[in-house]
Amino acid sequence: MISSAADAERANDDAQFHPADMYAGPTLEIGGTWVFVSFEPDGTLLIGVASKDDDCTATRPDGTIPIKVTVDGETVHTG
Repeated sequence: MISSAADAERANDDAQFHPADMYAGPTLEIGGTWVFVSFEPDGTLLIGVASKDDDCTATRPDGTIPIKVTVDGETVHTG
């Protein structure tokens, strides 16, 4: 689990971008999670987050991944 500034910095430094392919939209791999981003046909921006494997460093003890969503610098969701 990411529990310090050093853990967060390490995960951020090791992040990898994967361009869209025939199976998924653009994807960011960070801290053992996959963050998928794509537009739906109606113009909605879809953001999906999934654990990559059992080594997900962001997973809480209850199995959830903490998330904070901002739009233009304003927090619109935390969970």
